[in-house]
Amino acid sequence: MKKETQNTITTIAVSAKDNQRLSAFCKQHGFAKKDFIGLVLDHYDSNGTHPKSKDLPRTELEKITKRLDQFFAFFKTQERDFIRPALEAIVATDSKVQNQIGTLASKRDLILFSTKDNDVKIAEAILTEIHKLKDSVLNLNHQLENSQKSISEDLNVLKNRKGISF
Repeated sequence: MKKETQNTITTIAVSAKDNQRLSAFCKQHGFAKKDFIGLVLDHYDSNGTHPKSKDLPRTELEKITKRLDQFFAFFKTQERDFIRPALEAIVATDSKVQNQIGTLASKRDLILFSTKDNDVKIAEAILTEIHKLKDSVLNLNHQLENSQKSISEDLNVLKNRKGISF
């Protein structure tokens, strides 16, 4: 009984204009007009679209494309405003630390000046240099913390803006 209902053919009425469009479409895509309705219904079922829906796949793709464009614009802004300046600050900090390290006395220098009379002077010089380095590191650490706080605050402001989500 099931095979009989599947093989039963019915007719549908279409306007002459739609019949011309249907004939041209079927000829262009290489299938019979009698198969058209089944193919179209299969297409709508598989894609989850509805013929009278206002949200066309093209419209959905345009929305996604627009959202991606917004994301990349946001990312470029973050790179320009936050990431590059932070990287430059890190490089500058590294250069300052490298310069300070170069002024430290080496082991060889200490051996050359290591006499009993000079031991106290050497120890004082070493302590002085250590304090200078400590101050420099603390200062650089403070600058880095300030930069991080600033970046965090800016990110929070951006998160609270309408239309931007992470």
